[in-house]
Parts: sequence; structure tokens; C-alpha cells
Amino acid sequence: MKSVNIAQFKAKLSKYLNFVRKGENVIVMDRRTPIARITPYEEHEETRLHFIEPTADPRLLFKKNYPPVKGKATDSLRYLLEEREDRL
Repeated sequence: MKSVNIAQFKAKLSKYLNFVRKGENVIVMDRRTPIARITPYEEHEETRLHFIEPTADPRLLFKKNYPPVKGKATDSLRYLLEEREDRL
């Protein structure tokens, strides 16, 4: 692990980024106080977007006959807007 003061880090940025490319950590110091750690970038598996194939053909949803809602009429837009009020 390398440590460097701010002025030297600014003057030789490329040099210290090459250390990071090679897998080293660089600690940036303000006088004797560490203020930043430059580490190599690692792409984590959980940050990638995973696609899961559907188990059934999604077009089957359009062929399904859903029964109508019985009872008094509901205003779905009103319920949706009420739900979203909390987010605004």
C-alpha cells in the first residue's frame, strides 16, 4: 500500500493510477491525516443485472379470461394516485 501527499498525488496522478491498475491501494494524505483511499475497481457479481427466463409463454396471459370484479365500481386511478402521494 502506497501513501502520498495531496500535492505529489496531483503532480504525478498517472503514476499513482498505474499502481492502482496493478492492484495496489494508494492512500492520499493531508499532512499526516489519510483522507482518501484509491483502490482498484472490481465489478461485483451482485451489481450485474440478471435476466430470468419466464417459465411459461407470456402471451398466454392475453388468452386468459379473468372474471369481472363484482360489487361496487372502483376507481383504480384514484387508488393509484393515493398510493403515489406518499412518494411525492
